Amino acid sequence: MVGRWLAGYEAAWRAPGTGRLAGLFTADATYLQSPYEQPITGLPAIARMWEDEREGPGEVFTVATDILAVDGPTAVVRAEVIYAGPPRQE
Repeated sequence: MVGRWLAGYEAAWRAPGTGRLAGLFTADATYLQSPYEQPITGLPAIARMWEDEREGPGEVFTVATDILAVDGPTAVVRAEVIYAGPPRQE
């Protein structure tokens, strides 16, 4: 189930617009871009961030994920994303 969610997340990032987000996040979801950032709360705010942060559906990147733990509806995942750039970012 977690693997399917991760595949859906990557597919949504590669797709135009933000229409697929409702299938991934609840209306009151929180999203952390890093452990040190303030959480983004709510689907509308996540959609705004989504559009602001990506270059578009043609953005070139690779993603590798590891599912670290699953406890009922909660999962811990490590994701490494490398954007081709320029500049190259991880």
